[in-house]
Amino acid sequence: DTEPKQVRGSRNVSAPGKKVYLRLYLNGHFRSCLLDSGCDQTVLPLNIVDPTTIMPTDKKLIAANGADLPVLGQVRIYAEMGRQSVPIDGVVSDAVYEPMLGIDWLMANEAEWSFKKGIVKIHGRKYRLSARPSNVQWLRRVLLEERFEQRAGRSSTRRRTGFP
Repeated sequence: DTEPKQVRGSRNVSAPGKKVYLRLYLNGHFRSCLLDSGCDQTVLPLNIVDPTTIMPTDKKLIAANGADLPVLGQVRIYAEMGRQSVPIDGVVSDAVYEPMLGIDWLMANEAEWSFKKGIVKIHGRKYRLSARPSNVQWLRRVLLEERFEQRAGRSSTRRRTGFP
C-alpha cells in the first residue's frame, strides 16, 4: 500500500505524565494549556478563539519534523489566572488541538518554571501544573517513515511523512 498512514498521536501507557499543563480560563472555559519552551511562537487552536478577531499575519509555522502547518492569522486573547488577567498573543491554526504557550509567552510573562516541583511562577505568583489526563496522552512529534521497494531494480526508497 503506497498511501501514507494517518497518525494522530501515540499514547504512553507506562510512564507517568509530565506536569507541563497550565490551567487557564479562556473565553468562558477552563483549558489545559501546554507550556512549551521549545516552541518559538504561541499557537492557539481555532476552536478557542472568536474567528472575527483573527488578524492577518505573515508568520509561518513549521512543525518539529519540518512540515508546514496552516496559519489562519494572529490574535490576542486574555486568560484569567486567579486574580490576574494576562494577554496571550498567538498565531491561530486549525492543525493544533490545544493551546501551546511558547517561549514568547513564557518570557513576556516573566515565567519561572520549576520542572521538579511542577510549578510555574507567572509575574511572581505560583501556579501548579498538571499532567495531561491519562486517557489522552499524545506524542506531538511523530515522524512516519515508510520504505518502498521496487522489485525489478531491487532499489529501495524512503518517504518520511510528519504529522503534528
